[in-house]
Amino acid sequence: MTDTNNEPTNETFTVSRGLINVVVVGVVFMVAGLFMGMALGGSSLTAREVRNIVKDEFEIAIRNNLSESLVAAAGTTTEQMRAVVREEIAALELGDGALVDRAAPAMDSSDIEAIVMGALTQIERDRSYMMGDGAYIGPEDAPVVIVEFSDFLCSFCGRHFDQTLTPLMENFDGYVRYVYRHFPGVGGQNAVQSALAVECARDQDTFWEYHAELFRNQSRLGTNDASALDTYLLSVAADFDLDVDQFETCYQNQTHINRIARDSNDAQTVGARGTPGFVINGRFVSGAQPYDVFEALILEELERLGVDYQPSVSS
Repeated sequence: MTDTNNEPTNETFTVSRGLINVVVVGVVFMVAGLFMGMALGGSSLTAREVRNIVKDEFEIAIRNNLSESLVAAAGTTTEQMRAVVREEIAALELGDGALVDRAAPAMDSSDIEAIVMGALTQIERDRSYMMGDGAYIGPEDAPVVIVEFSDFLCSFCGRHFDQTLTPLMENFDGYVRYVYRHFPGVGGQNAVQSALAVECARDQDTFWEYHAELFRNQSRLGTNDASALDTYLLSVAADFDLDVDQFETCYQNQTHINRIARDSNDAQTVGARGTPGFVINGRFVSGAQPYDVFEALILEELERLGVDYQPSVSS
């Protein structure tokens, strides 16, 4: 794998038949179980709370039951999937609405459909945008999602950090959710160790500070002395007043190695062959493109979505 700095390219995603089955089962059992639980317990949930519960259940079902090979397989379009889900919702026996009346506000079948479809839309968005469970800055519901697949020892990644990331987030504050995911390659094992360290810092709510420190000191990461690298990564944790014992245990046990592997697999799925690679609202962009390229793509997305962009005073 090498640093890349190529022209933007696009990638299209489909949804497999296996995902349809998982989602339908989740809809039927989650919605029925939710209202039965409310009926027996006498508790009251808002529509927002129901939506979040349904979304969480879908995500758990997808993680537990759907393999990467099924996702990659030629599948059914999301519109066909939505049609199947809609049929299942219509078939639910809601009786005279007594169970539904336990919710606040009261919900009929159309309300339930809106909730489930809203949850499904968010899942489709999360999956097609390849956000995974990466650390992010910016609003969770921002109209534009940028996912970076990166390597802390990659020179082009360092250039993107130095020249593009900060002005991008300042000028599009409130409009962009920026997600960082790992794709260690050019930096070899040192890049893996650096990724493990920043995830351990994330456990103590210091991801972005640690992330910035590593990119500002890339030369410290390229050492051939593994012990020296470990010492440096631990010293950064101490500088940020983290619980160093907790950090060291997390780091030495490689607690987050599976997350890094998932990130790398997703990077290859979207077509990344080097770093950095980006996915902007589902569109794959290769290489450390200049600020103007990112600005143009963000503005294009905001226009497509009908979002009225109001530049910040500093832009």
